[in-house]
Amino acid sequence: MPRDSSPARVPKRPSCRLCRVRKVKCVKEDGAERCNSCSTLERACEDALPRRRPGPVSRYSREAMSGAEERAPVLKPLLPSPTEVRSEHRGRGSSSSHSPSQPTSSSLASYTPTPRWDMPTQRSAYDAHLSFLPAPVSDGAPRPPPGGVGTSASQPSDPIKTRTALTASHTDKTAVHIEDVLPRCTAMRILHAYHDYLYPLMPCVHWPSFVQQLVAREDERNRRWRAFVFALLAYSIVQLPRSCLDFAPVPELVRYHQQCFSASRAQQSRTFQDVSSIDTATLYCQHIYLSSLFKKNLANLVLVQAIRLAQEQLQTNCDDAIEAELRRRLFWLLYGSDRTICVMDDTPLVIWDWDTNVPYPLALDDAYLTCAGAFPQPDKTSALAGFHFVTRIFHLLGVVLSALRSLRARRSPPDPEISELLSLPRYAPSAAYSAALDGILAALPRELELRADAPGGQAFTICRVNILISQAMVRQTIQSYAEEMGEDTAGQSRALVAAMLRAMPAESLAANGDSLRMKVLYFVLQGMGSDEAGSSELLDMYMRLRETQEAHVLHEAPDLSDEDARGDGTPPVPPPGWER
Repeated sequence: MPRDSSPARVPKRPSCRLCRVRKVKCVKEDGAERCNSCSTLERACEDALPRRRPGPVSRYSREAMSGAEERAPVLKPLLPSPTEVRSEHRGRGSSSSHSPSQPTSSSLASYTPTPRWDMPTQRSAYDAHLSFLPAPVSDGAPRPPPGGVGTSASQPSDPIKTRTALTASHTDKTAVHIEDVLPRCTAMRILHAYHDYLYPLMPCVHWPSFVQQLVAREDERNRRWRAFVFALLAYSIVQLPRSCLDFAPVPELVRYHQQCFSASRAQQSRTFQDVSSIDTATLYCQHIYLSSLFKKNLANLVLVQAIRLAQEQLQTNCDDAIEAELRRRLFWLLYGSDRTICVMDDTPLVIWDWDTNVPYPLALDDAYLTCAGAFPQPDKTSALAGFHFVTRIFHLLGVVLSALRSLRARRSPPDPEISELLSLPRYAPSAAYSAALDGILAALPRELELRADAPGGQAFTICRVNILISQAMVRQTIQSYAEEMGEDTAGQSRALVAAMLRAMPAESLAANGDSLRMKVLYFVLQGMGSDEAGSSELLDMYMRLRETQEAHVLHEAPDLSDEDARGDGTPPVPPPGWER
């Protein structure tokens, strides 16, 4: 039969996405816009296949690569890699063919990474998100070493030693690295968004040193530091507003924060033989992550672990100014979380105020903090000023809460014999606590004043929301204390708090996370029957916050059932029907 007489083959139409997910036959009539299944379910009929990212490198391939690197001579890092040679041939006329070298601390502030074989291939996107490197303080100012979170190891300046260390870091065959979970350029974008939105609320790192460690690939050498980066990424993805993460689809972001959290739990220290700030910071990030996903019991357990580690660490002296400041920040972060849980859930105090003798964190930008000491803050308001004043407000909340708890225990002891042990000293009037709170609020800088038209950028707006809801919680506790003392005090107008929250931008509300929404719900429950108008306003505000959180923040929980049973450190892939 001639070849031209054969009938033309009709191309087979691929199934739509919904039919592929349901695993049913996709039947589409001629001229119809949707197939029968999509028409029945009233869903859009999409034929485009979602782009899938290739999975991580297998363990056997990694063993082969690491074995080849171990057998290579010491001078191998001086030789260009095939990738570097190919890039040089493609762009021989460009000015980017410099010899790779490790950046030193004196020039890191203006450092732009050049192509290297041990850095990711997406150099354009990676370099674009290193624009947040800190500017130098002055020509004669000492530079902070890459100590980031709880480490004081200096960075090697010899290129041969640096390259050899980076090569030897890949011999950890079972560890999960950042590139195994998400592209490094994506991780840098997430950390950049953390610095813009969440860092004023949770400054658990010294940012210039942390950036230096990222550039020096500390995550390839230090397993505990890599566990902290994974925990910080998971916390940032869950806590950041959705508009800050529009560079990736929602399913990928959900998978990112699930696997980052699982990898952090698998690689963090389990023995805690040597206590360091990096372990405390990792546990605190995991606590906030679990709280955002409503894993209440596990979050409280992780918080108690972090508090005990922080208290152990504060008992040792530290000559490093950066390390000492990080210890203070982490302690007061843990203190604020403990007091928030005690107020909202009526649970016992974990940190007792009489044992609290830690100085407040400095209202100082990280660029002016070095290992030898701190430079004076310029005339501009520090981005960490909001964290400083929120710490003072929470400390006052703890003092009032301790007095309230002891007063209740003294008046209604569980056993008459215990009342003899509860002969506490005379209590201060509630007006003294109110005056102390007014004094803290009066000292706020212009950028943090509790008014809608206050100047300042996004970081100050986020801190204003935190200060507003925190001072409202203190006033509510003072009012409860006054009622226990038998004083006649007029309650604070809850409608004023709701009106000020309503004037705040949606992204600032979303960046404060579920803690803000639960605090508003706490005010609604406390005001039932006393201030009907204010409670109604707060209830409307609670519903708005709930919609804002659902629209801006990712709330998907990983499967934590077998995380401790996996000894290889591989992040588990969550099943389709995991529990929330």
